[in-house]
Amino acid sequence: LFPAALAEKFRADDRRVMERLAPLTVEEQIPEHGRLRWYETFKAPVLGNDGRVLGTAGYARDVTAQREADARLRASEQRFRQLLEHVPGIAVQGYGADLKVRFWNLGSEQLYGWTAREARGRSLLELIIPPPMRSDVRAAIQSWIAGGPAIPSAELVLTHKDGSPIPVYSSHVLQQNGTGEYELFCIDLDLRELKAAEARQRLTASVFTHSH
Repeated sequence: LFPAALAEKFRADDRRVMERLAPLTVEEQIPEHGRLRWYETFKAPVLGNDGRVLGTAGYARDVTAQREADARLRASEQRFRQLLEHVPGIAVQGYGADLKVRFWNLGSEQLYGWTAREARGRSLLELIIPPPMRSDVRAAIQSWIAGGPAIPSAELVLTHKDGSPIPVYSSHVLQQNGTGEYELFCIDLDLRELKAAEARQRLTASVFTHSH
């Protein structure tokens, strides 16, 4: 039924199961009608009443569709990340459930001062969240992942690498990646120019009021 090399591989798996008296599950490509398909193969030892190993039993399940869907999803995620990588003027960060940085685009480098290399693997909290906000931010994210309310978009004052305050309008997206892990994406818009303009407007209004 199978090419010699593949048949020998199957026999080797059988010997392994019988020698170790332990089940084995593998995913492997098997030729079928001129193309390679992915199968999940399970094997377990078969014992007689006297405890002797009689052979192996198991099943092979076609998982080609799942494999191909996973590959499409990974490609889609990669395109999504590439799209966000160079979005001009918008800071996008991605975190895992442990709050450690997995994605840090060019806009985040420009806004917060940390390079992607510096940021990856470090905690969101220690990078840009002011100390008084950290416990609330951690609790809100953990609650969201557990099925609680989503974090609303809002104006926040976060922290630059040099310690200076950065006013932003921050929105959040929670999703599961191709492996089922939760990832949180934060999209931040720089409000420094807007806040500076508002301050100048207030100052002008105050001067005008006092002069009259």
